[in-house]
Amino acid sequence: MKFENLVNEVLMHQKNNLIVIFSGRFQPFHLGHKKLYDLAKKQFPGADFFIATADEVAKKDDTSRYPFNFAEKKEIIKAAGIPENEIVQVKQPYKPIEILKNYDANVAKVIYIVGKKDMESDPRFKFGTTKKGTATYFQPFKDLQSMQPFKEQGGHGYIYAPSTIEFNIGNKKIVSATELRNLYKNSNEAARKQIVQAVLGKFDAKIYNLFSAKLR
Repeated sequence: MKFENLVNEVLMHQKNNLIVIFSGRFQPFHLGHKKLYDLAKKQFPGADFFIATADEVAKKDDTSRYPFNFAEKKEIIKAAGIPENEIVQVKQPYKPIEILKNYDANVAKVIYIVGKKDMESDPRFKFGTTKKGTATYFQPFKDLQSMQPFKEQGGHGYIYAPSTIEFNIGNKKIVSATELRNLYKNSNEAARKQIVQAVLGKFDAKIYNLFSAKLR
């Protein structure tokens, strides 16, 4: 049986009990994020999907790393083609209680999308055992059948890190939001419009003006 058909069969018996969350800073959300999100949607059809991000500007003074507040990030993510009801403001992206509170922790299962580069160069999660000898809360995703509910005691959250997705702007390969911000700051008006086109898959004047105001 093909993997996608197997996923569909399993989901028929656990409707609304599989949650897939793409957590991150998204400064800004870009085509690489969108492609990774779309890939996960193909792998887990029928699951409840969310993008979870915080309002970092309210907590941090470093506007060079955190130029966009939540409302601005939401506009960028919507412009990239993500439905508004899938974009949620949270305080802690990898403990998104604002999303999880709507589910039964003893039944529902949660998968977090993470770019592969974030697991290789500077791992955000370490899998293994705790000092008590029990498995750490976060575990790598293996298959749907072996997943446990997301409850804190005896449960798990699962990390799905399939690949690092690059995209090209001109002759430059982009793999991170930091690279994108720096490129935008050092580009002229014509090149900036091309960047917005590449980032969103289409040109959006509102997002272009937002980028120009925040990425100086």
